[in-house]
Amino acid sequence: MLSNGKNVAPQPIENKLRALPHVQEAVVLGDGMEFCCALIVPAFDGVRAALGLPPGARLSESAEARALIKREIDGVNKTLASFELVKKFMLLDAMFTIESGELTPTLKVKRKVVRERYASLIEGMRG
Repeated sequence: MLSNGKNVAPQPIENKLRALPHVQEAVVLGDGMEFCCALIVPAFDGVRAALGLPPGARLSESAEARALIKREIDGVNKTLASFELVKKFMLLDAMFTIESGELTPTLKVKRKVVRERYASLIEGMRG
């Protein structure tokens, strides 16, 4: 639930974000926040190829990668209610894995683990 009392179901938004060409994984957060934000695992090879970046380039530090993903997120935002809009996002430099504890054996995201592991990034996105 957002700090304004609106209840946002993250899964439908995450599914729309995952369907984007340059997004591999997305976790939408907003509990106690003024707005929704997202942690995005980019489709690394696709983003690097689209932008002509070298293999291994850190996309979290690339203004071009942020701009590319932002354009795609803006398209998703046009389909959402005003309180569901993803207003801020961060690109991650690593995929979620079972070994790191972020995914279940059936490849579902463990939201609690992701929230704990990326708490400082999430805190930085608070409004």
